Amino acid sequence: MTTNAAYNHKTKAAAVTAALNKCRGGCAVQVTFTSCGAVAYSRSAKVYTGGAAATRTQAEKKARKYSDSRIVESICNS
Repeated sequence: MTTNAAYNHKTKAAAVTAALNKCRGGCAVQVTFTSCGAVAYSRSAKVYTGGAAATRTQAEKKARKYSDSRIVESICNS
């Protein structure tokens, strides 16, 4: 499982482009954020989910949409 992240870009479009440019295929943007963002993976649902919030802890909580979700990426802009 590989995750790509792009942060500290001036625009949402620039961040999305940068993240997708790192991808080797089959990628999708899970979350965009201005403060903090997190991505979780659920083995039971076989899906990635994202969350954005003012803090890393809040973003991770929002990303955990399933009981077995585990955080695979968590980032805050500086």
